[in-house]
Amino acid sequence: MKRIIGRALILAAVSFAVLFVGDWGVLRVRIARQTAFSTVPVDHFVAASLKGNKEQYYFTGTVDQPCVRSISPHAADAPCWWLRRHTQQWK
Repeated sequence: MKRIIGRALILAAVSFAVLFVGDWGVLRVRIARQTAFSTVPVDHFVAASLKGNKEQYYFTGTVDQPCVRSISPHAADAPCWWLRRHTQQWK
């Protein structure tokens, strides 16, 4: 049983490494073609604490946030597929 779990963990780690390296390679090609980065409009909200453990939320505006067209985050930017699904940011 330990052998099966060990092999499964090794297979998962190798699969993750291959996926990340492949994603990085595709990103390098997209950077060369200048199609790697995009922007997504994101709504920003700020929470302010009130009396009685209540909070008030304030809309601070919509900002175009840069994103990278890849599976995983690269160059300190979130992936565009994730950012399109999370268009509201709370602070």
